[in-house]
Amino acid sequence: MPRPNHYKVALMHDTGARTAKDLPPNVERYVQEGKDEGLDEGEAWAVAWSRYCKYKNPDSPHCKKDSPSDYFPGRKS
Repeated sequence: MPRPNHYKVALMHDTGARTAKDLPPNVERYVQEGKDEGLDEGEAWAVAWSRYCKYKNPDSPHCKKDSPSDYFPGRKS
């Protein structure tokens, strides 16, 4: 089974929140750090959300999906 690329990972996270009022400031900072290190936009967002959800605030509603099927829409578990 192929692994999703970084762009698809970013889309799986709530990338619509980029302009949301409730976007955690740390995520924006992590995105900028990633871009400063040479990551492209999609990869920077994927890494930023991964860092935020793993280390900063794992209990955030941004880091949870209601069910496993929400992670890969259109795919049966």
